[in-house]
Amino acid sequence: MVNILSLVKQLNSDDPEASQEARNIYMSLNVDDVIPAFINIATDKDEDLSLRGFCIQELSYQFAESAVEPFINLLSDEVEDSYIKNLIIDLLGYLGDKRALKPILQLSDNKSLLLSTVYALSGFEEKEAKEQLFKLLDKYIEYNAYRFYIVCALAGDKRVIPDLLVFLLHNYNVDRYQRYTAANMLGQFGDKRAIPILLGTLQDQDDLVVRSSAGALSALKATEAVLTLIYKMQEATPRNATIFVPALGLLGDKVAVEPLIERLKGCLGDNTKREARDEYSKLREAIAVALCQLGDKRAIPVLEQALKLEMAIYPPTRFDGVRAIKGALFGLGQDQYLNELDDIFENRGFPYDILVSSGRLSREQVVNIARNMLLKENERSHGVALSILGDFGEQKEVPLITDFVAHKRKVGDSSIRNRVRKAVKQINNRKSY
Repeated sequence: MVNILSLVKQLNSDDPEASQEARNIYMSLNVDDVIPAFINIATDKDEDLSLRGFCIQELSYQFAESAVEPFINLLSDEVEDSYIKNLIIDLLGYLGDKRALKPILQLSDNKSLLLSTVYALSGFEEKEAKEQLFKLLDKYIEYNAYRFYIVCALAGDKRVIPDLLVFLLHNYNVDRYQRYTAANMLGQFGDKRAIPILLGTLQDQDDLVVRSSAGALSALKATEAVLTLIYKMQEATPRNATIFVPALGLLGDKVAVEPLIERLKGCLGDNTKREARDEYSKLREAIAVALCQLGDKRAIPVLEQALKLEMAIYPPTRFDGVRAIKGALFGLGQDQYLNELDDIFENRGFPYDILVSSGRLSREQVVNIARNMLLKENERSHGVALSILGDFGEQKEVPLITDFVAHKRKVGDSSIRNRVRKAVKQINNRKSY
């Protein structure tokens, strides 16, 4: 029987060999064996803070709902360290257990716990959680960093649109990632009044802001942006052209077909330098997906040329471009790639949903492909398969998903558990409508 406390101490050792040895043992353990021990260590106030923190974080990876009650009790302890409280609040927010809402609300005015309580409250659907977030938004009106974090927590509530516009347009004293996120969120809200602003930020000096503005315009179905996006794609370097291509595919305006085909033809040369070669490959991949989304068979000849080039340049271990082009060709009616779809879908950027919405695949077909992908050994297949099942699966697929995760109960497999939980939640949400 492994002594979990000793193992945790060894995992956090400064000795790399000892730490690696402990890691190998740790990764072989069953989740059910470590959770009770982790809870005991995490709630022991006499234990080292770093060890307690490690256990709390590991419990969040394992969705340890049995930790909710003991951790709620720790939150009410006024002498408990704020580092531990922040970690606990993060975990409780991640689990979304309603029992934790009241104690988290009580702590939300504590500035040292602000970011963790905001994150946690964003995971609750209850009205009082949102009301408290708006109170915090008013309270920290002069603090950009706090304010932006709260605005993100209120994603979906149109009352924060003016705040998002302020963050996007005021490029002084605002982090570029805040501007990037603001543009993305404006696209998600679906309010077309944001379109003129986003057309303006397509001209921004920051490529990150331009990328998110293009994505937001496609989310808003802003067809008035198509000509601007085409022009910018034509003038951009291969690396920067990939900023505009996805939006052209998503907007669905066939006026973009010929410019995309011409740009793809320009990517068929012999790019001997590795950096340039990879940039051209990524552009070919993006254009292939966009042409598939536009559904115009005029693209087939040039896509076939691009496929031959990709297969000649890259080994099978780097076949994302090959997968994207084969998927695009199948989407455009080339049935010879039907039996390769499970491999094609391993390219996480390939929009398998377009094959369903266009009628190339039925829901049953894409779900069967996902089932086969779960039988593969690599986690890349598993992640995509779970996304497909979440998007298209029905209640009868839930046992398949839960049986799959039941066989992956080692602590080293925790990264897949979030996708499992998300897929089941998506299916159950569809059932409730």
